[in-house]
Amino acid sequence: MDKLTSMICAKCGRQPSDMLILMCNHNLCLICAAKTMVSESAKNREVHKVICEICSLHTELDPNSVIELLKIYEEEYSESRYEREIQYQREESYSVSEFCREHPDEALGYFCFDCETECICAECVIHGEHKGHEVMQIKKAYPIIKDRIEDMNIYVNNKIDEIQLRGEKLESQKKEIIDQGNAAKQQVIVSFEDLRARMDKKEREIISQIERLVQQNLKEVENFTRIIIGKITALESIGEGIKRILSINLHNEVLDFYAENKEKMMTNIENEMSTLGNIDMNVNLRCAINTTSLTEHIESVKAVNIQISALRIIDDSGADEPKYSKKLGIRSS
Repeated sequence: MDKLTSMICAKCGRQPSDMLILMCNHNLCLICAAKTMVSESAKNREVHKVICEICSLHTELDPNSVIELLKIYEEEYSESRYEREIQYQREESYSVSEFCREHPDEALGYFCFDCETECICAECVIHGEHKGHEVMQIKKAYPIIKDRIEDMNIYVNNKIDEIQLRGEKLESQKKEIIDQGNAAKQQVIVSFEDLRARMDKKEREIISQIERLVQQNLKEVENFTRIIIGKITALESIGEGIKRILSINLHNEVLDFYAENKEKMMTNIENEMSTLGNIDMNVNLRCAINTTSLTEHIESVKAVNIQISALRIIDDSGADEPKYSKKLGIRSS
């Protein structure tokens, strides 16, 4: 063991001028030695010893050492122990890495568990805003706060796992939305294929019906055409008779023909012309498709209505919060 190590307290890490050398060659400052001795004496008043916290070896003390350590213990826990701690830090060059913000000349040495602020000095504990608070030396507070930080790290990792799980759920929902969208598209394709098949069938039916109507009307037109030809032939026959009479120069025969055939010819002509109106009315047929009605029907077809509900992340971590908060020492405001 080198000289530097032998001058460091094995319990608090200080480098005081006076040390208690144990049987195991581990050293304790007198303050730590006094605390250890009193703790062991409380267990057995007849034995005065110090147990090394590093190797657990017992070192028995002589009566003079016991008396000195008892004095040191009483002085350590008197009302002025914080003032002596300040003086001790100054005289013994207590090694610290930083100084107090409120008291720049004072070294950091304590942590306040009530405020949980940055490390503070002895002056803050004695006369400052941390007076009367639950404070502890930095070295002793370190393992406690370290455990809390480790718990916080576990808490953060649990939250990360929870968020990742929700991310996986979102990916699953994303895939489900895509699959449902593709299924809806396929349904639209099938539906419109069926609709087009029905429309094609209806188109063929209407065209076939139109063709039948056309054939029927053409047949009627041909019948009427034959009738008209017959009427023309009859009227031409009457006209030929008139021309033949006009070509005769016998006055009496022309007059007799007129007298005998006038009424008959006029009657025949009127009879032949009287059916022409019925012919015009019967032939005046049409086939109309209401395209406006078809358009309205097509527009009224509802293709597909996909409703995608907004994804709302339900924060159900509130039930776990008190447990972690309590474990981490987090106070609710």
